[in-house]
Amino acid sequence: MTMKRRKGQPDTEMSRRARQVFLILAVSLAAGLSWGCTGAKPALLVDHYSLEYPPPVVQGMAALDEVLKVDRFSTTETLRRPLMISRLKPYVYYADPYHRWRVSPADLVTDFLVRDFRNAGLFKAVFTWRDPVDTRFELDGTVEEFSETSGPGGRKALLVLRITLQDRSRNGIQNRVMYQKKYESDLPMEGGTAEDLAASMSRSMALLSRRIIMDAYAAIQRASGGGTVSEKPPTGK
Repeated sequence: MTMKRRKGQPDTEMSRRARQVFLILAVSLAAGLSWGCTGAKPALLVDHYSLEYPPPVVQGMAALDEVLKVDRFSTTETLRRPLMISRLKPYVYYADPYHRWRVSPADLVTDFLVRDFRNAGLFKAVFTWRDPVDTRFELDGTVEEFSETSGPGGRKALLVLRITLQDRSRNGIQNRVMYQKKYESDLPMEGGTAEDLAASMSRSMALLSRRIIMDAYAAIQRASGGGTVSEKPPTGK
């Protein structure tokens, strides 16, 4: 309904204000109806976190004349998305909507493990699943736990990886598998924030990464009958 003034009636300050109020109410009503129809929701301000730690230092080990390929890790359905999961009491999984990992835990672990393998300098080359090459030795794994937990000792960052190393030059899957091993770390958190979880998970990944590199190196060294000694032992830097 529009407000009309009678013929000859002066356009007073009061009538002008009334029209302005009516216009504001009409615009607000239209906006509210549009919001309800589209189902739009205000965007959440989300902080994204990643692992951050220096690559493990490896010294005094001869580089092997072998090539290693690291496949993309898989994960459980619970960890498929980049959510920061907390399990502070039995049967309850809590995902913080305001704090997330930058990418999924499986991709975080894969990318940092590839970086650490390359930085160690123990192999002639280290490729990933993105590289269209076939290699004799392939390493893949599954992220089974990547979450905050609580226990008698307080809050911890629980990281559990299951690693499989294969020699694809052998016939039959039962002969190709060199080993399958579970790696686990549950280091304490300094506090209860998302940043504390990322820091503790980084320390856990640094610890497990070094163990994985050393185990893979020893297994491949045995399978290849030793390696070529480099002129300068790799330092991992």
